[in-house]
Amino acid sequence: MKKLSDSQKLAALRRASDRNARRMRYLDWRRELERAKHGLPSRVDLSRYGEFRKIELVVPEVLSFRSNYKETAQFLRDLGYSSKNARNRLVVDFTKIRSVSPGALLALAAQLQRWTILRSFKPRALDLEQWDPEITRLLSEMGFFKLLRVSNAPEAPESGGTDRQFLSFRSRCETMGIEARGLREEMGEIADRSIDGQPLFVAITEAMTNTTQHAYPKSNWYRDELRYRWWMTGAIDRSNERLSIIFYDLGVGIPETLTKTHPIELIRDFFQKLNVGNNDAGMIFAAMRMGRSGTELPHRGKGLPQIRRLVDIHTPGTLRIISGKGELQYERQGGETDDQGTYIRKSNDVALEGTLVQWDIQLPERREDQFL
Repeated sequence: MKKLSDSQKLAALRRASDRNARRMRYLDWRRELERAKHGLPSRVDLSRYGEFRKIELVVPEVLSFRSNYKETAQFLRDLGYSSKNARNRLVVDFTKIRSVSPGALLALAAQLQRWTILRSFKPRALDLEQWDPEITRLLSEMGFFKLLRVSNAPEAPESGGTDRQFLSFRSRCETMGIEARGLREEMGEIADRSIDGQPLFVAITEAMTNTTQHAYPKSNWYRDELRYRWWMTGAIDRSNERLSIIFYDLGVGIPETLTKTHPIELIRDFFQKLNVGNNDAGMIFAAMRMGRSGTELPHRGKGLPQIRRLVDIHTPGTLRIISGKGELQYERQGGETDDQGTYIRKSNDVALEGTLVQWDIQLPERREDQFL
């Protein structure tokens, strides 16, 4: 066993003390709520614990980055801020939600799991009988309740025979090729066909590597269970033979990491060369282009270009990246030469914490001789 230094021991003791203090404040708060409910006098002077606030956040009716970005991103920002404040008693209302996209649901699951780790508790689902049955089924299918270790997780309702199937959530704190292979195998089983593993494996492991090496600062308030953590899921739509893979982290975002991994002079020269605006969308575009071959730049073949390669091979396809207030979409329809796809840059009003990467590619044709 690795011996801890004195500073590491001190940090561990402080974390344990903080957890215990939060737990005691929470227990005192719950006791006083019960006493007030029955009209009993208070026994504890809560002023010594500071002011507690009950915050109730309602999940938007449409939780989607495509069709309801602003409201979705604002809800996630409010959730992230509230969950990190130990003096908040936070309640998240799922009863209003009627439609979700897998990417937005993955970001929600990441925020909630961070909350449970910071507060050291197992959440409980409230008012389950008021939840939309299809939403409950979807969350069960994607492993939402399992990921969060919900104490009263519901049984999944029977599927309504939809053409769209979702893959279970995955979350780790390191680069793990076994998770990339596991995701490919699960997709192959659902799609009932073999899927070319190498480009998919390279894209996913590169996203993991970027997260563990660049997304999170070296020293911050994150606990060990959160530092370098990423989340991943996917979906298969048989109606249009499309496959989606979504990857997410809660790091500082591409716009900030770009200035730390590349000299600022190089970035400025690149902006001028391609007439790219100095905003978050431009930063993501620069990170994508600065690594490609043929730019006469010292950085090539790593990072986002490797992530993009999956779309270059499986056309038609789309790569979408959201980080900070920037959004970049890369599209390939097939037949173009290398790096001849279409880039679409967009600036959003509300910043997304961390980075979301989504690949949408065409499923390969099913052949009689295929096997998994």
